[in-house]
Amino acid sequence: MTEPEPAEDAAAGALAPDGPAGQLVEAVEKDAGDASGMPLGSPMGSSSNVGGVPAGDLATLPAPAVVPAEPEPVSKIASPDELKSKAESEVIALLGKPVTTRSEGTGTVWTYRAGTCSLDVYFFLDVADNRRRALSYEMVPEDDLTQGCYKALKEAQHVQ
Repeated sequence: MTEPEPAEDAAAGALAPDGPAGQLVEAVEKDAGDASGMPLGSPMGSSSNVGGVPAGDLATLPAPAVVPAEPEPVSKIASPDELKSKAESEVIALLGKPVTTRSEGTGTVWTYRAGTCSLDVYFFLDVADNRRRALSYEMVPEDDLTQGCYKALKEAQHVQ
């Protein structure tokens, strides 16, 4: 003999066909949940609950704390690193016109001088926007005086 089915299962079975399709319908109904993702019939799965908190209690929850991110430190001292990826017009805006220019292979080298400081900026074609951009640089003297040298180059061009 078989056990009698509970009324809830009998009602679902009456609407579902017998066999594998009926089992699929029963499985879907059993696993189905409401918008909160909780199974139907679960105390936390009703539409009056949000994340386990009754809807009437949502207004009494404190607002989440907003903590501003700390800004990244920005060096106030100019560095030739700021030239990297800049278009030729942007380098002119920073340093003015170069003292000399020369071609090297597929690139162009611009030279800037101020006193004993010398800066070569290497430009190559960026195929993404068809503009020449600074890929690298070489500075003489190459030591702890780099920032001072770069500042002197900018001042020599009267560009601040």
